[in-house]
Amino acid sequence: MKKTIIILVFACLSLTSCVKIPYVSVSYYIDYAKYMNDGFFITESNTIHKDYTPIASLDHFEENGYVILKPAEYDKRGYTVKYAKFGEYKMATFDNALNSFIMDAKSLGANGIINIKYQVFIDRNPSSTKYLTVKGYKISGMAIKLQ
Repeated sequence: MKKTIIILVFACLSLTSCVKIPYVSVSYYIDYAKYMNDGFFITESNTIHKDYTPIASLDHFEENGYVILKPAEYDKRGYTVKYAKFGEYKMATFDNALNSFIMDAKSLGANGIINIKYQVFIDRNPSSTKYLTVKGYKISGMAIKLQ
């Protein structure tokens, strides 16, 4: 019995030391100039020294996946009648997420965003510990109408 436990402990220790997670240091920047030049105000600050009217708190989430061409259909009990039809696989990008976020704000009549926050969702690539894969982005903030 003791031999079995000792062998099991050594087996577990030998398996856990195989994976090494690399150190990763990455810097990014976000250029708001194209939005500011278009007359749309953006700031990470939650207060500004200008008169404004709050319009809405917005959240936008974008994640990698297949484009849905036709959604699934369900009966009254919730059972699938027709499966969804999918198109090409689309990778989420920060630029697309930010553009969609700004378009949502503009559709509400906003000409600015305050307290903008963004979050990047990252997965380690399962085929290699050397690479990180961006899974998606979340952007939030308050849409405002500057006076």
